[in-house]
Amino acid sequence: MKALEPDNKLTTREMCISASVRGKRLSVRIDGCKRIETLEATVQDVFRCIRAAEESLAKASSNR
Repeated sequence: MKALEPDNKLTTREMCISASVRGKRLSVRIDGCKRIETLEATVQDVFRCIRAAEESLAKASSNR
């Protein structure tokens, strides 16, 4: 969830990204997106952040 914080701060007044964690489940909510192209780009950014976090955790785990 912390990997998504930079995106949350860069959103416009119309668009808001929020995230929450319950157990092992991450929920991401995107509100106020007016254009499908913007939504698509935002979802891709969210997945990139998640992928980067997963790769970092995997490397940290393998270095132990």
